[in-house]
Amino acid sequence: MQADAIPLEYLYTTLNKGYVIPGYQRPFAWNSDKAIELLDSILEDFEAKKK
Repeated sequence: MQADAIPLEYLYTTLNKGYVIPGYQRPFAWNSDKAIELLDSILEDFEAKKK
C-alpha cells in the first residue's frame, strides 16, 4: 500500500468518490454530531483558503 500527500481541494473536486475504511482499521466511533463538526471545520478552512 502506498500513501501520497495531495491537496485537500483535490479530494473534493477530482476524487469525489466514496471512502472506505479498510477492515484492519478500528471501527468508526464518533457520533454524527462530532463527524459533522469535523467536516464543517474542514470546509470552513477550504473556503477561507479560496478567498
